[in-house]
Amino acid sequence: MNSWHPALEKDEIVEGTNNTVGAVRLLTLKDGGTIKESCRVRRRASSVRYTILEGVMPVSDYTSILAVASAGKGKTTVTGRGVSTARTPATTPRITRMTRPRSAPSPAFIRGGSRI
Repeated sequence: MNSWHPALEKDEIVEGTNNTVGAVRLLTLKDGGTIKESCRVRRRASSVRYTILEGVMPVSDYTSILAVASAGKGKTTVTGRGVSTARTPATTPRITRMTRPRSAPSPAFIRGGSRI
């Protein structure tokens, strides 16, 4: 994901096998924060669902779905949806930067690479 997501410095699989249900991924943000998430559902090569296990995001019960679709010759549209519960103010770290979705070249997991 770090090759196309503007907020990510690094992503790595820390448990399980890449691209499979149960795999755990550690995302390192450019500001140094981290998010650990687990692959819960994989539907065909174009859709995957993740649940955050721990991290700097001010939410709990977070689940996201990443889906990709062709956007024409050599282009891919990545769509992300997330559902969560806000943490209480006492446990919510200050948010310093938000990013929004963007179109990008095909991610490696769609091109047949090893990232997910």
